[in-house]
Amino acid sequence: SSDALYNFLAPQLAHLSTEKLFVLTMHGNGKLIRMRELSSGSSNQTVASISEILRPVLIDKAPNFAIAHNHPSGETTPSIPDKTLTKNLAKAAHTMGLTFIDHIIIGRPNDGTQGYYSFMEEGEI
Repeated sequence: SSDALYNFLAPQLAHLSTEKLFVLTMHGNGKLIRMRELSSGSSNQTVASISEILRPVLIDKAPNFAIAHNHPSGETTPSIPDKTLTKNLAKAAHTMGLTFIDHIIIGRPNDGTQGYYSFMEEGEI
């Protein structure tokens, strides 16, 4: 679930001062195979291509995967590039017969809001 991904990732990502993007490969039952850092950027962006994201999924022979990145500002609202990457990645995964579980943006809880944005929960995957 998105909440489980957040609870696993937040302690590792919420405090970072630069954006980092991770891919999490998973078995068919949802158990984690491996988590890899794909890129590390500046305080407001990081970049990874579709092929860079899918490479570890294929190497691990994982039927399921998720990606996650942090927003050092603590704000969880996705940027236009976040939305574009997610849309294009979902199309590529579907074409390859892979299950793209979620793209989670890790921020920090604020005034009763959850500390993440889930593209799956928002119906964008």
